[in-house]
Amino acid sequence: MKRLAVVILLATLILACNQGKNAQQSTKKDAETKQKEEVTLAKVNGSTITVEDLRTEFNLLNVQAQQMFMAQGGFKSLLQELIKKEMLYQEAKKKNYAKEEEFKKIIDDYRKRVMIGFLLRDEVEQKAKVTDAEVRKYYDDNKKDFVIESDDKGAPTTVEFDAVKDLIRKRLESDKESEVFDEYIDSLKKNYKVDVDEEAFNTTFGNMVSVPPEEVNTPSEEITTAPGESKK
Repeated sequence: MKRLAVVILLATLILACNQGKNAQQSTKKDAETKQKEEVTLAKVNGSTITVEDLRTEFNLLNVQAQQMFMAQGGFKSLLQELIKKEMLYQEAKKKNYAKEEEFKKIIDDYRKRVMIGFLLRDEVEQKAKVTDAEVRKYYDDNKKDFVIESDDKGAPTTVEFDAVKDLIRKRLESDKESEVFDEYIDSLKKNYKVDVDEEAFNTTFGNMVSVPPEEVNTPSEEITTAPGESKK
């Protein structure tokens, strides 16, 4: 019994030493990665462009833009674009656009949009996630929709689950997001007092009538008309 206790103690000490060593190696690796990310690639009047800046800019691009840059010089080409961006930014700062009212309004509107984006992420997108079980159930319940008729008059083929599960997930989450969003807006209406000046609205927009899309024949045609007026 005493011997077993000694073995357990030694094993615990060895495990602790290994964990400490692994932690040190992980910390060292993280520090090396951070150091590499902070490497300066270019300077524009003293303002630095780092590896991290370049990676961040690349990740913000959509797939098509990423492919374009990779086909036209890769990260070297993207670095040149960042240099142009920094030069233009510094030149714009000299003009003091930040003090203009129009600039402030645009920034305020952008700030609102970004904040709303974060809110919808937490209150809608996160709550509209579907489980693997839900995706599978949809596939099993609607298998007839995944049957492909053979062109050579052979037996119909059912598309495999793995081939369509991602598409099903996106569709289910999109439908669920709409549902969660509507429910969230309804809950907000209970807590917010909203007053609409109907008279002011009708005075300004009351005579505007939308024209159904099928009645619009040319791009230049008026999309709104006032009652009693004929379209040009």
